[in-house]
Amino acid sequence: MISKSIKLKNINKKFDKTEVINSFNLEINAGEFITLLGPSGCGKTTLLRMIAGLEHVTSGNIYIGEDDVTSVPPNKRDTSIMFQDYALFPHMNIKQNIGYGLKLKKIHKEEIDKKTNDWLRKIDLEDYGLRMPHEISGGQRQRVALARSLVVEPSVLLLDEPLGALDANLRKNMQSELKKVHSDIGITFVYVTHDQEEALSMSTKIVLMNKGKIEQMSIPVDLYNKPKSSFAAKFMGFSNIFSIENKQELDMSNFFKILKDKEIGKQKICFRSNNVNFKIHTNGEFKVVSKQYFGGMYQIEVSNDNNIIINLMSDESFSNNIQINDNLNLTIDSKDIIFLENQ
Repeated sequence: MISKSIKLKNINKKFDKTEVINSFNLEINAGEFITLLGPSGCGKTTLLRMIAGLEHVTSGNIYIGEDDVTSVPPNKRDTSIMFQDYALFPHMNIKQNIGYGLKLKKIHKEEIDKKTNDWLRKIDLEDYGLRMPHEISGGQRQRVALARSLVVEPSVLLLDEPLGALDANLRKNMQSELKKVHSDIGITFVYVTHDQEEALSMSTKIVLMNKGKIEQMSIPVDLYNKPKSSFAAKFMGFSNIFSIENKQELDMSNFFKILKDKEIGKQKICFRSNNVNFKIHTNGEFKVVSKQYFGGMYQIEVSNDNNIIINLMSDESFSNNIQINDNLNLTIDSKDIIFLENQ
């Protein structure tokens, strides 16, 4: 298969008078696995549908490879799309579902048989070709939808939250399978999700979206460890986001006493719950106000006299003896404090 790049140039999208995408610019290299990540309503699915040609662009241009496809219909864009609900035809068997796109392209019947049989083998459903969609499991239907999208040999595969309907274990298995398929065939994947774990585990690059704009674009490890804004930090799991008055006057011996509400101070910072060290002390400055168990880990919430609430995360072997109303002293290494660039 031939992989192509994607370029979005000054894309704007309005529904009536509501603007959902605003001056959006993005370049995706051929062969990348890009994830559009963000909360519901941030515009990620609308953006994917515009790339597919299923939504009109209010203004701006979309390029696939060297071609401006802004006004090109979906069936001529050299893309294929996979939806969350799979959209399999209930009156067709599995083999017919996989080969449907080839039939629309008027490919010879013998070639359709060959390609559909090849894909049945690739998705490990070689003996299931004559079954109907309702006769196979959700994970198997997902694989059929993937095969149907790829059998037409697109240059770009668009995936709209395809794992959202699967249970947790099957979702993890399919994440590995999708990543393997991408590695094997090498075409460009554009994946939409609100799930941080999916984005981190599969992507070569993540585009975090907020209110129709790019909040941060990074490789997964940088987005996780180096968020640039309060929104990015919160979305990527940082529960401890605060402000300090001056970055240059940071005193680690007095760190937790100088923290302010994130809306007050001049310099916003964040740190992860599992990077805070703590121990019980009779005169500890923080009091335990809640404790929750998460399978091998405890999440502990503590508060001080200034109503600064810190979230802690610790291994159960260390936290078993911590009780509500215990007093704790907290410490943190300076290398674990992240200074947010965008306030």
